[in-house]
Amino acid sequence: MDLQSRKLNEIEAVVGVTAVGLLRERRLEAIWGQFKVDEGRLMDVITRNLEKLKEHAKVTPSLAPFRGFAMVLDDVGLFVYDDLVVLTDAKKVDWDRLVKAVTSS
Repeated sequence: MDLQSRKLNEIEAVVGVTAVGLLRERRLEAIWGQFKVDEGRLMDVITRNLEKLKEHAKVTPSLAPFRGFAMVLDDVGLFVYDDLVVLTDAKKVDWDRLVKAVTSS
């Protein structure tokens, strides 16, 4: 997924977004903000959840393809969609606006 500047601007404008990055070969490439978390732990969480999504897709093919997930870890919100990773302040973010900004074409 190439992140057009318009889409990045929309994501940055969502209250509570703290960082945006792209998944690159089991690495996280920061493109905006700072990922103030342990990158190894974050990648483990992302990888584990993506593997679970693939397992669910085999069991429930009508729901496939799964394109991502959102979750809250302590006060940090995590939204993964295709190869895009967005970190948020989980208490401040407008999840509805974030999902719309990320998934709009």
